[in-house]
Amino acid sequence: MRVGLVFAQQAQPDPKTIPLTDPIDVQTVPELISKITTYVWQISIPVITLMVIWGGWQILTAGDDSSKVTKGKDTLKWAVIGAAVILVAQGLVFVVTSLFGVDESQIKL
Repeated sequence: MRVGLVFAQQAQPDPKTIPLTDPIDVQTVPELISKITTYVWQISIPVITLMVIWGGWQILTAGDDSSKVTKGKDTLKWAVIGAAVILVAQGLVFVVTSLFGVDESQIKL
């Protein structure tokens, strides 16, 4: 029974093992930061869009109920605040990497 491999030895392919690939596929910290910010941005765009649609729907269907209008406005307000936070975070990544002399071409958005 083979439990593991010693790091200094050349591994022989074992037909019973499953090869594991690196799902992130990054080599440097700037690449990792780039991947994380890209994923956050890709996830946040649909979420912000849905929040704006939902807030608009709340306002449209409120009728004479001012509490529902306020709730819709609050939803829109928090959608805009969330978008601003994400944009500021991405800008902060660029500022920090430029302060530490990281090559900006490595960070792709």
